[in-house]
Amino acid sequence: MGRCQPLNRFSLHQTRQIAVLRYLQLALVVIGSCLFAVSAPATATKASPADATACSFQTFATSNPETLHVGYFELPPYAVTGTNGSVTGIWADYFKELLGRSGIQYTEAMYPPNRLARKAFTGQVDITLVANNILLTEGQKTVIFLPTPAMTMNLGLISLKHSPVLSIEAMQGKNLGVNRGYGYGGYIHQLKQPDIQLNLWPEDSEVQLIKMVLSQRLESALLYESVWESPPKHWQVNTDPLHFEPLKKSNFHIAINRQIDNVESLQRVLIHNMGLFDKNLKLKPCIKQ
Repeated sequence: MGRCQPLNRFSLHQTRQIAVLRYLQLALVVIGSCLFAVSAPATATKASPADATACSFQTFATSNPETLHVGYFELPPYAVTGTNGSVTGIWADYFKELLGRSGIQYTEAMYPPNRLARKAFTGQVDITLVANNILLTEGQKTVIFLPTPAMTMNLGLISLKHSPVLSIEAMQGKNLGVNRGYGYGGYIHQLKQPDIQLNLWPEDSEVQLIKMVLSQRLESALLYESVWESPPKHWQVNTDPLHFEPLKKSNFHIAINRQIDNVESLQRVLIHNMGLFDKNLKLKPCIKQ
């Protein structure tokens, strides 16, 4: 019988060809993997169910749905009475998003500050924004204050740049302009203490206070920073000559009527949904517009 030849024996030329083919195969696998990594969706950054919940609005549900009433006080650019009597401004836009996405039907109106407080105490206003829990002492039996501030802004003194007023103490024995009916988050009570020795000069609006300071009929007035920075165009005042000296920060909280049906649920929904807005009362990026 003849001798059997090994089945796996190849010539040197064939062996080299096989090696080259194997290298090519390996290179194609590596290239394919890279291309897949580039073109494939980035599943690693996909939001988890917890993240999705954090970026989703909760809806207020009650067995007795009612239309709630939102009250504002004039504070440009946050709450401004429009030409047709409607409420415009940052707060109006905020509540439109917050309440609308929470499934809450509501009406809205503007009130003088003192009247707004009385309406909140008596349940005639269901939702409003107040500075530093100003209603807490008087209204805690009828109003719930949400603990997290909706926003914060500076309260301070305006005066002319060429003779700036840098402290409350500098106004002792002088007339300090204030907005009639404003509590400034309770700060007005501090200014009325006998040891402060201030003469509070009330005016009916921020624009009147600004004009009084510009005309030097008042040396200084108490104002929220945003008001003199962005006065409404129809005021026709130039605030460039004014200096603003911050005194304190005021936190603005949402206050809700305790008599609302299922108010505890409403409180939880609003607290959660408030977290979906940034400090400027704008929706955070994770929220679909």
